[in-house]
Amino acid sequence: MQQPRNAQRRMKLPELTLIIGALGSGVLLFLGVAVYLQMSGSLAPPEGVTASQDLTPVLLGVAALAAVSGLTVFRLISAKAAEKLAVRREAALAELTAGEVPPELAQRTILGGALSEGVALLGVVTYLIEGSPLAFVPIGLGLLGGGRLLPSRNRLAEFVSRAGRGPG
Repeated sequence: MQQPRNAQRRMKLPELTLIIGALGSGVLLFLGVAVYLQMSGSLAPPEGVTASQDLTPVLLGVAALAAVSGLTVFRLISAKAAEKLAVRREAALAELTAGEVPPELAQRTILGGALSEGVALLGVVTYLIEGSPLAFVPIGLGLLGGGRLLPSRNRLAEFVSRAGRGPG
């Protein structure tokens, strides 16, 4: 029997954890390849060719802009999720107790993880192109941001409990 069109499948907590973990793992795998290529000298320019300018500041500026934009978007997403959860706080807590993640929290977590991954990947690309250790700053910030989103029942329940109460 087919579910009604407006019914949403509830994501389980381990599935959400796997998604966020995969986002971070992909960054780490790509970083491993970038470090190997930089260390092996495979990315050295051909003999006689020199770089006309250092792109590190430009690429790090793009990563910083992406981080600020991503944080702004994430705050908007979080506020919208909190607004929706405030209306159905008890039902959302019951879903979490049953091992299911309310859709508002799943969307918030996945989008936040993707935004964090984007910042980290910009850092990896910067390192791959320039080989600058400064590129590890956005990589670290992106991975830390994604790590803070790793879901646990307690962390999600705390967000649901605070929904609609405002700061403090």
